[in-house]
Parts: sequence; C-alpha cells; structure tokens
Amino acid sequence: MGECKKCGECCKWMTFSIPGLARNAIFRDYYTKHGCKVKGDVVLIPSRCQNLGEDNLCKIYPNRPSLCKAYKGKKESNLISYFVPEGCGLND
Repeated sequence: MGECKKCGECCKWMTFSIPGLARNAIFRDYYTKHGCKVKGDVVLIPSRCQNLGEDNLCKIYPNRPSLCKAYKGKKESNLISYFVPEGCGLND
C-alpha cells in the first residue's frame, strides 16, 4: 500500500455495497444514467463531504468521524466496502 496523494476523491463519493449489482443490468444502467459509478457490487454516488476543503484536505481532520479514521485505503472491512480511487496512492 502506498501513500495518500491528498486528491480528495475518497471524500467526494458515498459508497454503497449492493449484493448482486454486478449481475443486474437494469440497476447498473439506472445508477450510471444518474451520475453514479458502478464497480462490481459497489455503487458510488457523487456527494462531496461538507468538510472537504477546496484544497482537498479535511477541515476537521483531528475530529473526523470514526468511519473516516477507519479508512486507510482498505478495499473492504467486515462492515463496509471502501472506495479506493485509482491513482490516489493508497492502491499503488
């Protein structure tokens, strides 16, 4: 795992894991037509975090939510799938 390049992409998308999404063309097409990205069974909905500054840095980093603290470029944990943007450094 590499080092974060501070691109802010991980804070610009809400990520939901939907079992079976990869096999369901109707839902994949629906999400895609509405500006979402689909990666296998994961749908990424555009939603910039209100605490992400214009410089792509977190404005509340020392007090960020536990979900954000848990994010370290892991593809998934036991409870959530994480979005690891291409080229962000964490997936290198």
